[in-house]
Amino acid sequence: MSEISGPSFGVSTMSLTPHNLRDIEGLVKELAAFSEISQIMPVRGVTGSEHFPPGLRWYKEKAWNPVDGFFQAAFHRDGDGMLPANLKDYVLFPNPDICREVFARLPGRMIAHDFESVGCDRLVEIGPKINMSLEKIAKVCQKRNIELVLDTEHLVENVATNPFGRSVDEIIDKIPIISPFVKVVHVKGTGGNHRRILRKFLTSSHRSDVDYMAEYRPELILDFQLTIKKASSFVYEMKRIVLAT
Repeated sequence: MSEISGPSFGVSTMSLTPHNLRDIEGLVKELAAFSEISQIMPVRGVTGSEHFPPGLRWYKEKAWNPVDGFFQAAFHRDGDGMLPANLKDYVLFPNPDICREVFARLPGRMIAHDFESVGCDRLVEIGPKINMSLEKIAKVCQKRNIELVLDTEHLVENVATNPFGRSVDEIIDKIPIISPFVKVVHVKGTGGNHRRILRKFLTSSHRSDVDYMAEYRPELILDFQLTIKKASSFVYEMKRIVLAT
């Protein structure tokens, strides 16, 4: 594989639900027309043995909170992620054992959600499970040679209990503390605070090999081509912001 000489852009397959549950190979074939990277999870219908277009680089995340059956989700009993389950956990994911088997076969670099479970991939997403300041996160990354995923939503959510800062403005101002360690940016939107976070990161990062992954909330559009059109438009706008900054 040739060396990466600049930023790469793509979209998570989870943003294209429900089509990622129906025909993941056909979906990825369409994404490859405007994406250099993508991200996948062990959802229903995915086996880990699919044949994807060559050239795409992959990231993968474990299932959120899979359950063993419908009633476990319907009655909000704890799922495999030790959180009260809901019907989304049942609809999206097979049972925990199948999730683990499929995840092991999926291509790509694993994204962990805390420093305790990070493996040899050494890539951690900054989010609610990390109860430490950005200064502390930077020190851990430097000491353990860990790279980060910066999520434009998770970074500033729940400010009242957010350990990263006392206000959205303060958190955004502190982005340069972690920017040297950021390898992936999960872009949840292209306006408002999402754009502010992107621009602050772009003006403080000196890395040329960052991956920008569209990871917007799925709109459950049943028309396949309309779903692809939305993904393409989002990636285009994300790319425009990044390259113009």
